[in-house]
Amino acid sequence: MFQELTSGWFGTSRATMGTTPPQVRLRHLDEGAQFVVDLPGVPRDAITIDVTERVLSLSVEHRDDVDSLSWNHKVTLGGSLDPDAVTARYADGRLTITVPRTPQAPSRRIDVV
Repeated sequence: MFQELTSGWFGTSRATMGTTPPQVRLRHLDEGAQFVVDLPGVPRDAITIDVTERVLSLSVEHRDDVDSLSWNHKVTLGGSLDPDAVTARYADGRLTITVPRTPQAPSRRIDVV
């Protein structure tokens, strides 16, 4: 199930900056998955999140007098996650991206004719 939730998450990250690249933490929820990234000092307008088909792309472009950060990360969302219902919240330097599970269709019996 872990692999289905996060297929592709850990393999596609690039960063260029003066300090250590941001770490992405995964939280498993009964309702889906949550990705948390600490980005202290990065303004909200420097963060871009896109979902194209089943690929969630996160990028940060920030430069100031002290630090510079150019970072992007991509994840292919597993089949049990709903790419149309992704939400994001940024508060106190912490970005939280929530991806709920896809509603389960009820099973049905197929008659053989």
